[in-house]
Amino acid sequence: KTESILDAAVLVKKSDLLLSVDTGVIHVACAFDKPIIGIYPNDPNTLNLFRPITKKIEMVMSSDYTGTSIAGFSKEEVLEKLAVMLKEIQK
Repeated sequence: KTESILDAAVLVKKSDLLLSVDTGVIHVACAFDKPIIGIYPNDPNTLNLFRPITKKIEMVMSSDYTGTSIAGFSKEEVLEKLAVMLKEIQK
């Protein structure tokens, strides 16, 4: 359990990659240039405004086209992207 964003930032800094839903922790991982797999609501407008600024991100979008939920995201897609990213990290 973390008590603050600073505690979470230390965990991210010491991690090899981050798998997370759309939260501020993803932006912390960007600051540390960590590889990220992010799970997002299907809302292109919000994504364009708040997109993480990094080249090391793979995004998985929900199948909920209301743009308010991550319901229905593909677990298989997450696992596929995770496998590729882990291979990259191990190089």
